[in-house]
Amino acid sequence: MDDTKKYAIELTKDIVVAKLNSTNSDTSNRDAGKAIGNMFEEICNKIYEICSTENIK
Repeated sequence: MDDTKKYAIELTKDIVVAKLNSTNSDTSNRDAGKAIGNMFEEICNKIYEICSTENIK
């Protein structure tokens, strides 16, 4: 795993934790877990894409 991917994962973790802390949902089930996983993946992929461009160094 390259440094850019590690950075994307760490930043995504911070974003998702902040989002979950600001949400009033007490629901913990399979569907909620899938939604959180999908949200994490989408955010992480976008951050990695942005950080991987030649314009960002």
